[in-house]
Amino acid sequence: MTRHGDGWSLLELVLVMAILAVISAIAVPRFAAAQANYRAQCAARRLAADLELARAVARQTSRACTARLDLTRHTLTLEGPPWPSKQPHVTRLSEPPYEARILKADLGGDTTLTFDGLGQPDSSGTIVVGAGDASCTVHLDASTGRASIP
Repeated sequence: MTRHGDGWSLLELVLVMAILAVISAIAVPRFAAAQANYRAQCAARRLAADLELARAVARQTSRACTARLDLTRHTLTLEGPPWPSKQPHVTRLSEPPYEARILKADLGGDTTLTFDGLGQPDSSGTIVVGAGDASCTVHLDASTGRASIP
């Protein structure tokens, strides 16, 4: 004796697949936007941390420390006191995990910032970092030398 109703009909399977396709069509773009926002925020936080590092190293060594942004390579290079690796400290934002780019930078009219031996920057400025359609801004206050993300 066979029982009817033990399996799914073709119509039920097609309906389930259609519902999954609609949900996926809604979720995938939102996930991509959230991921781009996350990458932009992480890249901005990294830049702010690197600027704070430059400030701290300048104060600790009482020597100038320079931060140079390269808008074509999307890098930040810290130069000045010798680093433990004997090489300048370089942050590459275009590579994983950030996969971001520097959209704009205005550090007193150029893309170079120098912290003096007291940790004071030569100018205030902003750096805009982007990933996908998302962007995030890093602000540098000339009076305190602190980098922040609003």
